[in-house]
Amino acid sequence: MSGAKPRRGKQPYALALADRGLMELAGVWENWQSPAGEWMRSFAIITTTPNELCAEIHNRMPVILKPEAWPAWLGEKPAEVPQLKALLAPYPSEDMICWPVSARVGNVRNNDSAGEAEMRGAVGGGNPADPETVALIRRLEEALLVPEVRKSAAQIAALLADEFVEIGSSGRIYGKDQIIGQLLQESGEVSPRTASDFTARELADGLILVVFQHRRRTPV
Repeated sequence: MSGAKPRRGKQPYALALADRGLMELAGVWENWQSPAGEWMRSFAIITTTPNELCAEIHNRMPVILKPEAWPAWLGEKPAEVPQLKALLAPYPSEDMICWPVSARVGNVRNNDSAGEAEMRGAVGGGNPADPETVALIRRLEEALLVPEVRKSAAQIAALLADEFVEIGSSGRIYGKDQIIGQLLQESGEVSPRTASDFTARELADGLILVVFQHRRRTPV
């Protein structure tokens, strides 16, 4: 979030829960078909009136849901409209913390591990993942970047899980077969690619967040 303007530009802030837990935001999503016939998935995060902490930074804040509210919000148990609307209240400010971050974090073009580390700051969301698991994930990710592998349907299929799903920046949903087809349709010689600056955090049992730099080396 960006707050009041200091002398040069807005000051961005990072927000987190005081107990360093995961922050679950209320959202709505929809699958829809574009005029071209492609299935798209779009979503939006719901905002509400800010609590005292966030009011110092912005005139809105995201709706943060406590674990006991998840079943009703996700439709896992019956809930009337008034019950759902009641969940759109500001999260208690005493249960949150915030800290200033550099202006580069507030720029969406700076999507790198340095920004992630600064956003994590004192929070350190999750725990460091098991080194052996991280090494395995890294080997699999790097295998997907090998030009010869990206030209082989069999090798790509062996590396991707059957339930693999990727959501592109446009909102388009890619399944395993679509990704394999797209890679095979790449024209010309596949440019060498590298992966570096791996970090991995275990956010929950069986859930690991992996962040790394993916670069394409342009032949000289």
